[in-house]
Amino acid sequence: MFEMNEKQKALFDELKPLAQKVCVNVLSGMSNIDAYIKGGGKGATKEAQESSVSKMLSNYKAVVFLDSMKAVAVNDAIMSRDEAMTILSKNARVKISDIATFSQVRVGEDENGNDIIGTVWKMKDSDDINPDVMACIKSVTITKAGPKIELHDQQGAIKQLSTMQGWDSASKIDLSSSDGTMTPKNFNDFYSDEE
Repeated sequence: MFEMNEKQKALFDELKPLAQKVCVNVLSGMSNIDAYIKGGGKGATKEAQESSVSKMLSNYKAVVFLDSMKAVAVNDAIMSRDEAMTILSKNARVKISDIATFSQVRVGEDENGNDIIGTVWKMKDSDDINPDVMACIKSVTITKAGPKIELHDQQGAIKQLSTMQGWDSASKIDLSSSDGTMTPKNFNDFYSDEE
């Protein structure tokens, strides 16, 4: 069942039992006909089912209820500032060692019999990577030299957080000019002769 506020519960309670079931089924993503059949609709033919569900869902009370629930779904779909800051913070904190291990191993020997040591890395199994860390992986590409892992830009995430939080120092604009017109010294940087 969906979470409803008091107003939505009151609207829901005004619906007949079949309309309640049909509305809930429609909100869960079912087609109108499937919602009607699963809700217990008794229409014998497809035409009767379509007619009944169409009439039911065009009823004023059903329309008002469904609209109130869709507004909540849309609001829930929009990322909040806090959610954006959480994601950016995770992107800023993730390290390559969160997804891969590095070690030095003997990869062979030179012509004098001395060990040749190379750095080998291995991506951790997906079960061993925190889902929040996995979300910070921008891409994994197979190249001739092996896999290439790219994370979201850590410094870019910090810069975005800095802007959102107002950590940046205030910008100073010099409004003085040599001709006394109060035109900024860098006025021409903002406008070009080409339009």
